[in-house]
Amino acid sequence: MRVMTWNLGGRFGPWQARLEAIAAALAAEDPDVCGLQEVWQVGSENLAAELAGRLGLHWRWAFAACWSQDQDLRIGNAILSRWPILADAELALPVPDGEQGRVALHARIDTPAGALPMFTTHFSHQPHFSAARVAQARRLAGFVAANSADCPYPPIVTGDLNAEPDADELRLLG
Repeated sequence: MRVMTWNLGGRFGPWQARLEAIAAALAAEDPDVCGLQEVWQVGSENLAAELAGRLGLHWRWAFAACWSQDQDLRIGNAILSRWPILADAELALPVPDGEQGRVALHARIDTPAGALPMFTTHFSHQPHFSAARVAQARRLAGFVAANSADCPYPPIVTGDLNAEPDADELRLLG
């Protein structure tokens, strides 16, 4: 199974050129499942929907926060899948003071060999927010356990975890 994760960086810079490059990279990598972070939505226009449509994939998106510079621009996480998505769930994660929302997204994916529990998230990014990321990891671990027990596959957890490999928050998830 080919798994990919990617923080798409919101809607900064020359957006149309970035959209084409993102779509081309996803097509070239051809993942079976992909967790995406900083996926934007403006009105009914959603980047995950656009990418899924171009690539013939199934998708789910979860709202995390309004982009602080533009209240019409919403940011969230998404899951793309080669196979149908049977169910999905979202979990709001705790955030430190002064930071906008964080969310974990789950999709139960109908693979040919049975249900696959897939998750993606985006933890707090400031270097001094390790305690907040530990709290986020604890909430995420419970969410993963609650949505994975009856699946033949182990859970796949992707995301922009904003932590060094030996950080407490990653050890907790391990």
